Amino acid sequence: MTLIQSSILSLICFIGLIFPPLSHSLACSMCKITIDGKTTVGNNEDMWSNEAKIWFEAGNGTSQGAVYVGHRNDFPQGGMNESGLVYDGFTLHPKAMSSTRGKKAVDHPALLLKKVMQSCRNVAEVHAFLQAYNLSCFNSGMFWFIDKNGDHLIVESDTLIFRNEPHCALVNVRPSETEDWSKVTTPRYRKAMALLNSRQDSSMAFCASVMDAMKASRGELGDGTLYTSIYDTQEGIIDLYFYQDFEQSVRFHLQEELAKGDHFYDIASLFPPNAGYEKFLAYKTPFTSKALFWLLAGSAIVVLLISGYYFVFLIRKLLKERMAFFASWQVYLLSFLLVTNFLLLVLIPLLLLMEPIYYFGMEGSIGNFPFKQVQYFPLLIGICSLAALAFTIQVIKQRSGSVLHTSMLSINSVILIINLGLCAYWNILL
Repeated sequence: MTLIQSSILSLICFIGLIFPPLSHSLACSMCKITIDGKTTVGNNEDMWSNEAKIWFEAGNGTSQGAVYVGHRNDFPQGGMNESGLVYDGFTLHPKAMSSTRGKKAVDHPALLLKKVMQSCRNVAEVHAFLQAYNLSCFNSGMFWFIDKNGDHLIVESDTLIFRNEPHCALVNVRPSETEDWSKVTTPRYRKAMALLNSRQDSSMAFCASVMDAMKASRGELGDGTLYTSIYDTQEGIIDLYFYQDFEQSVRFHLQEELAKGDHFYDIASLFPPNAGYEKFLAYKTPFTSKALFWLLAGSAIVVLLISGYYFVFLIRKLLKERMAFFASWQVYLLSFLLVTNFLLLVLIPLLLLMEPIYYFGMEGSIGNFPFKQVQYFPLLIGICSLAALAFTIQVIKQRSGSVLHTSMLSINSVILIINLGLCAYWNILL
């Protein structure tokens, strides 16, 4: 990584520390069915990703092998081990936590989850293992563990909850804050429970039909449920579905895959072309396009430098001209551009740090942000960009500034217009 890249990333991280973490509740969902000693588990992973994968990690005699599913950075979002223990995660809004004094710190969340799957055979062992840890790193989510006996454990950041229903479903609702599940009005949850209550069936096909009823599809892109995994905990079978298509599936036998050693599959490559997924891939964001990432990050650096030039120029002009300073129209233009650039310098880090913006818009994604007015920044920047362009054209026509001054105004206007076009493309202007 170059010095420039490191500096840009450091700036983004610094701004990320200034503003509290942003969160958005993603519509993940699960169900479990236990009938006559057979337990089947289904999971919908509702996420935008072009890197979804399934991978297998073999045991070594002292640890169990397991299959995992996930996205970027190989984080094990969910999976099943050789003992038939299954888990997956849900995103939640953070909450005020109980005291974690005296508990072990979690240095690597992914390694902790893998340690659970390598060493635990049932949810009782999961409970004994996790209760010793400070799980505050999972405060924006929860995990659901289910073993082959049908026992299940919900793991929140400071609460471990045993449940024993023969069949149930779970969505992005905190169990520790839900007294009566019959009053949960989330449509996909109610659809799932209606199906689960309608028949006694622990087949993988029926479990898949429940997950089909719980799938998510949002907006014009149809993004939502990226993949669905169905687990037969007794037989060690995994059926995988992709991008809301429940007509096509790929089956894996855990023991057969583990015998091949550690390996992975790109999930999309396992399935025939999917029109919905192709449309999703065509939609570009800084999270799926390095070019867009560096365009935004680079424009923030350039705008910051140009703003520094404007500021120095205005101070020098004020000290030199005193009261005459306030009669110059260029003073008001540069002040106007400084305000516009400030708006852009607040917006760009959000665009680089918060992926939900591109799928839910600004208003639907800034739940924890302290200044709700930020949702109007794209529109304000758009209006200001057009005004700045008009002023800049006048300066160029009148040749009323130095080459350096005119160049700065021109570069600034180009950057503003480019960002205006991107905001329009991502549909976040209004």
